[in-house]
Amino acid sequence: MLNSREIISAVKKLEIKTRKNVDELTGGAYHSVFKGRGMEFCDIREYSPGDDVRTIDWNVTARAGHPYIKQFTEERELTINILVDISGSADFGGDKTRMQNAIEIAMLIAFSAIRNRDRVGLILHSDEEELHLRAKRGKQHILRMARELIVHQRKSKKTNIKKLLDRLMQVQKKKSVVFLISDLMDNNYEKSLRSVGKKHDLIVINILDEFEINIPKRLPPLLMQDAETGLVDFFKPNARIHKAAQQFIERNKKSCIKAGADWILLKNTSNPVAELMKFFERRNLRK
Repeated sequence: MLNSREIISAVKKLEIKTRKNVDELTGGAYHSVFKGRGMEFCDIREYSPGDDVRTIDWNVTARAGHPYIKQFTEERELTINILVDISGSADFGGDKTRMQNAIEIAMLIAFSAIRNRDRVGLILHSDEEELHLRAKRGKQHILRMARELIVHQRKSKKTNIKKLLDRLMQVQKKKSVVFLISDLMDNNYEKSLRSVGKKHDLIVINILDEFEINIPKRLPPLLMQDAETGLVDFFKPNARIHKAAQQFIERNKKSCIKAGADWILLKNTSNPVAELMKFFERRNLRK
């Protein structure tokens, strides 16, 4: 367990690393992808031929004796909710675990959000909610998020994505942008995924290890332990297991599309900044 000095150092390193990358993400990409909640009044001016007559301010027009119109700007403030699956399988990985990847991409999203004056919330979840930071603005709030992501000790190794999604629907009544960061190694959450996708702007970041995506067909039997149940068994890669892995990935993608969500596959060997940039570009092309 880290002491106070080590925690401060770890948070600072994460902040420095993330801030360098955020500049790439906020060069118009993040801002243009996520629309604000609507339009808000900012000023009035005299009517000019061609202006939309529906924007005429009749009260000001009556007082002035000639027409004035209302001017509006896009209401940019958004609520961003970052949901992180911290079950035992998050510790799986070679040079970089799924949890390390999740922390990095969560902080990229969080710093991009506050750079655009959006509010950010965080939920850490196993088979129960383990931490909930309600959406707020400001650097101190983001640094607290970083600290919690680094030091949180999970209470359970099990997974329940359905509970996580249902919990979000309970606490977030207004529409928000939701990033679900998970390996999606669970079942029976599709209905809840569709509910969230219907109400919120849902982006699923499916984090997997390179080994899981491209399982070698020729390897000697490996003694492996299930991170969530603790069961130990021999694992023998073969063509059938390789096919099952590809089907699992395809199932995840189809479930997200059916739910009206965006799906991003993030490998432990991937560059999170590059993957988010590709996602932003795809979203902009769909407009």
